[in-house]
Amino acid sequence: MRYSQNRWRLPTQIYTDSFETPIGLLTIWYIIKENKPVLIRVIINSPLKDFTDVDSVVLVKKPLSSSVRKEFLEYLSGQRRVFTVAHALIGTDFEKKVWTALKDIPYGETRSYKWLALAVGSPKSPRAVGQALGRNPLPLIIPCHRIIHEDGRIGGYSSGTDIKRRLLDIEYYNTRKS
Repeated sequence: MRYSQNRWRLPTQIYTDSFETPIGLLTIWYIIKENKPVLIRVIINSPLKDFTDVDSVVLVKKPLSSSVRKEFLEYLSGQRRVFTVAHALIGTDFEKKVWTALKDIPYGETRSYKWLALAVGSPKSPRAVGQALGRNPLPLIIPCHRIIHEDGRIGGYSSGTDIKRRLLDIEYYNTRKS
């Protein structure tokens, strides 16, 4: 996927940090606003070198605060259900509408592509909804992994179906034990 400053309205300087988690390497892109990190991209299991085609943007390696890392690690260990870290959605109006609707799906539950298409007012556009899911810049924070096919098939995921299954299992297990 190509990230141009025009399409994604990215700032000219983005900070980045990577760290290991139970599902693999997380690479986080963020900006600083009011002396706090604002996440704009979460990349699962893709080294930074795979994202060198960013037009007109300088990526600067800078460690995230331990509190931001802690939220991801708590989520992946089942100790957190909601992220509180500041984030910004960068995409088209339709994509933002789809991503925002995902926040209405409770932790540990799933919905179908059809449900999501209806929720965003595009009942005849489940493919467009699926494409927007594939462009979700903040997986985990924006829970696109909670969308599956109506017949129960898991469907696709930008980081692979194995990661999607693991995320669903984490959430399912942690809602059943509490």
